[in-house]
Amino acid sequence: MGGLVDCLVGINEGKATPDILDKYNEVRQEMYKKFIDPISSDNFQRLWGQDPEQALETDDFLKLLKKTEQDKKLSVMLQTEVRMPKATLLTSRC
Repeated sequence: MGGLVDCLVGINEGKATPDILDKYNEVRQEMYKKFIDPISSDNFQRLWGQDPEQALETDDFLKLLKKTEQDKKLSVMLQTEVRMPKATLLTSRC
């Protein structure tokens, strides 16, 4: 399954029927539920569920990011090796 454009091109070229859009939507929703929603919920909690004055001391993710200021290997690893769900969602195939 590809991106939405791939699905639309497939329909336009007669290689797929409009039903492919239902499949695309199923995959898109699954990706949202599995990856995006938990990350978004964690980020909302991070923003609104704690004392901002204490966040760098109490939030594990923010502590990890703070550590990258001193640990350049960690910084590079987080920037290059950690794959964001967005990339997966955008590259899923029709």
